[in-house]
Amino acid sequence: MTWKHIFTPTLDRVVERAFREKGSTYSQIQQLEQEVQAIPPPPAITWPTEDAQKALLLSGPHNQSSAMIRYIANGSVESGAFIE
Repeated sequence: MTWKHIFTPTLDRVVERAFREKGSTYSQIQQLEQEVQAIPPPPAITWPTEDAQKALLLSGPHNQSSAMIRYIANGSVESGAFIE
C-alpha cells in the first residue's frame, strides 16, 4: 500500500469531520491535526537525517552544467544572445 492510499482516506475523514454542518470545537480540530500528523511523510519528500546526506544535498550541484549551457553548447541558439 502506498503513502497516497494511507493519507487520502485519513484526509477525507478529517475534512468530513472538520467541516460538517454542526461545526467542530477547538479540541476536535487539535485531535484531527494529530491524526494527520501521525502519518509519516513519504521518503521522497523527507529531509535526510544523516549528516553525510545533508552535506551532499547542501553542497550544491557537482560538475553539472546548467540546461542553458547545454542548450548553447548544442548550437540551438547563438551563443552571444544570452551572454552579455
